[in-house]
Amino acid sequence: MMKKFGMLLSLAMVLIMAACGGTAGGNSEAEKVESDATAQQIMERIEARLEEEGNGIRFMDTDMSAMEDSLSPLITQHFDSADIESGEIRQAMMMVHSDLIMVIRAKDTAAAERVRESFDKVHEDQVATWSIYLQDQYEFVENAIIEQRGVFLLYAVTEHAEAVRESFEDSILAD
Repeated sequence: MMKKFGMLLSLAMVLIMAACGGTAGGNSEAEKVESDATAQQIMERIEARLEEEGNGIRFMDTDMSAMEDSLSPLITQHFDSADIESGEIRQAMMMVHSDLIMVIRAKDTAAAERVRESFDKVHEDQVATWSIYLQDQYEFVENAIIEQRGVFLLYAVTEHAEAVRESFEDSILAD
């Protein structure tokens, strides 16, 4: 009798947890966005928002479709160009700023997962660099935003990271 009661209780708990739980990746409808936006268009909106926020940092621009000509080989080494439909990098020109913003539109959802893994590698590199260099910049790296909405991905290390995230999300939903 106790065995049946224990099994029924276990089954009830499993059903309750399944009903209340979400998916491990947190896949919401917002992540299943279909948009015609390119990474360049999204980055233009982000740059406009940064200008509004008073960001005074000058950036080097890298088009990830031309990664072999990249000014940012320490970043682009982590990516496979076959995964990227369009991509933009904005990196601080001065090595006293950790600012790095990347927007990528992956070719498909499998490619998006690989790009996300590449973002993690870039973040590990930034942590290794800035944790021993400039503490005020390391704080921004610690608070990096890595966001994925379907095939669109954002990596943002900047004082204005939340504004960048909002602009990214607005850009995707606007198109």
